[in-house]
Amino acid sequence: MNATSKENRRTELSIFLRRHRARLSPSDVGLVASGRRRTPGLRREEVAALANVGLSWYTWLEQGRPINVSSQVLDAISRALRLDDAERIHLRLLAGVPDRSPNTQQRSTVRDDLLQYIVDGFREPAYIVNRHWCVDVANIPARDLLDVRAGTNCLVRFFTEDGRAQRYCDPEATARSLVGRYRLQVARYVDDPVFAETARRLCRESEVFAALWDERSVCAEPPELLAFRHEEFGRIDFRTVSFPLGSDPSRALVLQIPESGYRSTGSDTPVRIERVAG
Repeated sequence: MNATSKENRRTELSIFLRRHRARLSPSDVGLVASGRRRTPGLRREEVAALANVGLSWYTWLEQGRPINVSSQVLDAISRALRLDDAERIHLRLLAGVPDRSPNTQQRSTVRDDLLQYIVDGFREPAYIVNRHWCVDVANIPARDLLDVRAGTNCLVRFFTEDGRAQRYCDPEATARSLVGRYRLQVARYVDDPVFAETARRLCRESEVFAALWDERSVCAEPPELLAFRHEEFGRIDFRTVSFPLGSDPSRALVLQIPESGYRSTGSDTPVRIERVAG
């Protein structure tokens, strides 16, 4: 990791800790507020006490100073700040402590010429994305039902293509989920400049993305249910399932499984997919 990447990561770590400290009140963590507070949230000394670490050390960490930190201490800080699983992973990535997950730097073990063959084996919408969320390949149901196109970026299309976001039944929740998961992906590949370039572009071109990006919220999983509007079939509900390809978690096979209880215009989702898949 080069010096600029390390500095950027420490800056993000500093902002992340301050914002999550500010969102908590003493009562949230079982403390009694004492004295007037000039700024919202917990004080640094309260977080340090809750995590059982020294105040000076925690202050240096929050200031983004180049100090060593263990996974055990980060877990203690995560508990003190009431971080969820996605936020805990994000904290570890920003601090340069590997998460307990497969190595994200492994290369793909699947040949490129097999990718289309893989997705064509599914009758449900199926496509493969790389770590930048660009679509490598997509099968016919993915193209016809969800308008997934090979060679395009899912994130860029959602925030810049006219009418794309409105094809989702809950575009606000979808946007928030996309940005939260993308920020977590950025932390995984801190040395990859493509992520920063994409974020800068979207901040210029989309006010919605810029506002969500500035929140610095993260999430690990997509919404449980994807509700999509199709011009012919109306609303179609899917459950999203993704799998890393081989030993490479940076490239994923994404399946959109039809919701069995779906009903609309007298026909259910599996029947509609059967018609598209032929």
